[in-house]
Amino acid sequence: MGYDRALKAISLEETDRIPCWEFISHPEFEKSVTQINPYKYPQKSALKLLEKLDLDLCGISIPLSDEPAKAGMMHFEKGESLKLNASGHHVVRWGAGATWRWNWGEGFTSLEQVLEFDPAELKYDDGYAQLPCNDLSLSVEELAEKYNQHYHKVQDLVGKRSMIMGAYYKTLFMWFLMTFGWNLTIKLILQQPNEFEKMLDKFALLSQKILKAWSLTDVRLIYSHDDVCTARGPTFKPEFCRKYFFPWYKRLWEPLKKAGIRVMFVSDGNIDLISDDIFEAGADGIFVEHYTNLERLVEKYGDSKFFLGGIDGRILILKGKKEIWTEVERVTELAKDCPGYFYCDSSHITYNVPIENVLEYFRACRKLGRR
Repeated sequence: MGYDRALKAISLEETDRIPCWEFISHPEFEKSVTQINPYKYPQKSALKLLEKLDLDLCGISIPLSDEPAKAGMMHFEKGESLKLNASGHHVVRWGAGATWRWNWGEGFTSLEQVLEFDPAELKYDDGYAQLPCNDLSLSVEELAEKYNQHYHKVQDLVGKRSMIMGAYYKTLFMWFLMTFGWNLTIKLILQQPNEFEKMLDKFALLSQKILKAWSLTDVRLIYSHDDVCTARGPTFKPEFCRKYFFPWYKRLWEPLKKAGIRVMFVSDGNIDLISDDIFEAGADGIFVEHYTNLERLVEKYGDSKFFLGGIDGRILILKGKKEIWTEVERVTELAKDCPGYFYCDSSHITYNVPIENVLEYFRACRKLGRR
C-alpha cells in the first residue's frame, strides 16, 4: 500500500516501484477517474482518487467531511479561465475554484511602519500557514495536541492508501514576504540590515515554536516550505542565505530530527546553488522543480537523501503521449536506482492539463517505475 511504500522511500529502503507524490487540482480529471462529483461529495471523491491512483504521498486536499462545496464558489465554464471576482479583481481558475489575492504587505506603506512592527506580539498566524491551528498564543504542547489530532483524523480517513505529512509554509523568509511584501522586505534588508536581523530572529522564534510542536506529534514526514529561489536561482546570493537563513533552518529542524521525523525542504525555482547547504542544515529530502539539475543531486546524494519531482509539467499541458513517456523515461533513467526518489509533476496537475495526458502520465509512471 502507498503508506508503506512512502515510508520505505523516505527511509531510503528499496521499493517495488518508484513511488508518487502529486499535487492535483483538476476536478474534471478527478470526476473522470472516480465517477464521483467532487463538488457534491468532496471527501468521497478525494479518497477514491487516492485509491485509484495509488498515490504514496498525499498531495491532494482531504476534507474532514463530505459536505458539498460551499455555495458561492466561482464557477468557470468550459474553456473559461479568467474572471472578475466580487471585489473587481482579476482571478484565474485554480482547481475547483479560483486564485485568491495574496495582498502581501497591504497593511504596510512605509519602512517606518515595518520597523515599528513586532513579530513577538503576533497572536494569530493568518497567512496561509497550512496549519491545523493558527493560534500562536497557545503553548507548544497545546499546539502539538491540536496538530496531532488533525493528523490522525486525516490519516485514519486515508488509511494505508497514502501517507499524510505535516506541513509548514512560512519557515523563515516567507514570514517577511507575506507580512511586508517584496518591496518593503528588500528596503528593510538594504537600508536597515541590523533591524532585519533582529526581526528575522523574532520571526524564527515563531517558526521554532510551530516546528517544535510538530516534533511532538506522530507524523513521519514534514515539509518545510520557504520560497528562497526563482527559476534563475536563489533570490539572494548564497552567501547571504548562509549568513541569515541556513543557520536558522538547522535550529528549526533540530527538534524534528531528534524525534526521528523526516524533513523535506520545498522551494520554488532552481535550488542548484544552495542544495548542499539545505542538506547540511538537516533536510532529509528536497522537492525538485524541473529547473533544478536532478542528475547532479542523484549523483551526489542518491544513496543518502530523497527527492521528489523533476517532471516538467509543461509537457503534460502542451505535448502528447510520446513526449510524456519520453519525459517520464528521462527522470526514470536518472533516478530509478535512488531508493528515495518520488515521481512528481513539479508544476502541479491543474485543470488545464488534458485528462488523457494526465492518464498517460500515470500509465508511464506505473510501467517505467517498476523495479
